This record gives sequence, structure tokens and C-alpha cells, in this order.
Amino acid sequence: MENTIEYLSKFNEKKIAVIGDIILDKYIFGEVERISPEAPIPIVSVVKERFVPGGAANVAANISTLGGYAILLGVIGVDHSKEILEKELEKFSIDSSGIVSTEEHRTIQKIRVIGQNQQLLRID
Repeated sequence: MENTIEYLSKFNEKKIAVIGDIILDKYIFGEVERISPEAPIPIVSVVKERFVPGGAANVAANISTLGGYAILLGVIGVDHSKEILEKELEKFSIDSSGIVSTEEHRTIQKIRVIGQNQQLLRID
């Protein structure tokens, strides 16, 4: 435990590069009030949406939260998800200078639909 405290106290002196899949996680929270007549699936009335960094971006956010300096490296698309992701990365003061945006790629997004406090669906 003493080593952990010692490492964490020096964490803000470190610059850490995070390389990997940069993902935008989207959570859709809602209420389930009935089942669809077309198929036995719940109908979700959306209450709120939340975006958070996912994949390597989540690791960078965790580093930043612990006081470290995170440099994120990876490839994303030139799309609406990119714009949202950039805003989320700014919230964590993540250095995004290592991110390459190209027309040939799309920004990976994972969408989770949550109803009645449980995940009902994930869309990739």
C-alpha cells in the first residue's frame, strides 16, 4: 500500500502515451413502459444521453483523473462523433495532438441503451 501511495504522489510528473482504438461511448438512458407489438422487445422513452471517452480514450481519461499527463494516439474519422469526442477529451485535459483524423475512417462509437437500470442493447 505504501508503494501505491508513493507512485500516485509522483504520477503528476509523468507523461504517458496511450495508443489504441479511440472510441466514443454513448449511453442512452430511458424508461421502459411497454413492449413493442411488432416483436417482444421493450420500447424505451429516452430520458437523457451521455457521452464518455471509450477504449484508449478511457484509459487516457483515467490517467488524467489520477493527475497524470496523457497523450492519446490513434486514428478517428472526420464525422460528428469526432466533434463530440474532442469536447469530451478537453474535459479531461487530454493531449490529443497524436490523434489523426481521416476521411477513410469513421470514429468508433458504441451505443448502450439503458432502461430500468439495466443494459438492454448495445449498438456498434
